[in-house]
Amino acid sequence: MEIERRRHPRRDTLTAIMVAPNGNEHSAAVMDVSAGGARIWLPEDDWTPSAGAALRLSFEVDPAQTFVVRGEVVRVCVDHLGVQFAPDQEQQIADLLVSLN
Repeated sequence: MEIERRRHPRRDTLTAIMVAPNGNEHSAAVMDVSAGGARIWLPEDDWTPSAGAALRLSFEVDPAQTFVVRGEVVRVCVDHLGVQFAPDQEQQIADLLVSLN
């Protein structure tokens, strides 16, 4: 049995998002999310950021509600990214997690 060592429990989800590194938006999907970050499928447009890149993640929960969260790429894999959310967004992230349930 594997022991989970993460500070924040992950929630599986399949949510479409827009990822914007420098104002250029890329369609992507979130595989799982926690209060500390998210695992994101790499966009299909051949864009792959470098570790350390700052991102803006736009979660459109429904047409009337969009959450925009800042983060940093902490891991780049073959088909997904690990993104750590930037500090000072705790309430916005908590609201996002509630809305994804």
